[in-house]
Amino acid sequence: MRAAPGPRPARGRGARRGRRSARGPARQRTGAPGPASAPPRRLRLRRGGAHRRAARAGGGARGGQVVPPGQIRRRRRGRGRPAAAASGRREPRPGAAVLHPGAGYGSKRWPPARFAAVARALAAQGHEVVITGTAAERGLAARVAAAAGLPETANLAGTTGIGSLLALVHEAALVISGDTGVAHLATAYERPSVVLFGPASPRIWGPPAKPCHVALWHGTGEREVLADRPDPALLRITVPEVLAAAARVLAASPA
Repeated sequence: MRAAPGPRPARGRGARRGRRSARGPARQRTGAPGPASAPPRRLRLRRGGAHRRAARAGGGARGGQVVPPGQIRRRRRGRGRPAAAASGRREPRPGAAVLHPGAGYGSKRWPPARFAAVARALAAQGHEVVITGTAAERGLAARVAAAAGLPETANLAGTTGIGSLLALVHEAALVISGDTGVAHLATAYERPSVVLFGPASPRIWGPPAKPCHVALWHGTGEREVLADRPDPALLRITVPEVLAAAARVLAASPA
């Protein structure tokens, strides 16, 4: 004779609650740590985008306030001294002629000897000429400054932070460079500029058609940019041509 079947186990929410109570208290679903957990780490947020705000406002941002471009300085970590003062160099005066001989690719670099000839002529006209560039381009800038007969303090390559470079271009009397970032800063600030193009035409990356900007180009079409040697179209630009263009943009700009 078969034994009578026992009661079936309960199903549903009540059964689940009973099983949880037998195992112990349920875990919290909020993700909050228990009393034995380590305290949560405090996250430190860094401020960013000051150079973008500076480019839009013509200055910088410090403590939520807009700072005039002439007061922008790169501060060393833990110190309040400007980078130029820390390196023994003085900040250039407003109205300097900024020459930027470097570029990301050799195809866009006008020969240093020609930059030096332009710098020498501008200095003879009474301009304060400074040479800018990255830390890796400091040797190039030094060769240009030495060939032009400029003092060592004219070589600013590797000594300017983004804020100082923005202020320098914003207050420059003239900017001469190849097809690189400094040319775009001069366009954004509407400073008199002469931009030397080689493998890439100014159709896309050139400055707008305004009297204060001149784009020099002797090419016939787009060429290979990723090259180590200056493009033939760039080499067709002469020193007298650059000086004549500089005179035009200076004459078209208010004093």
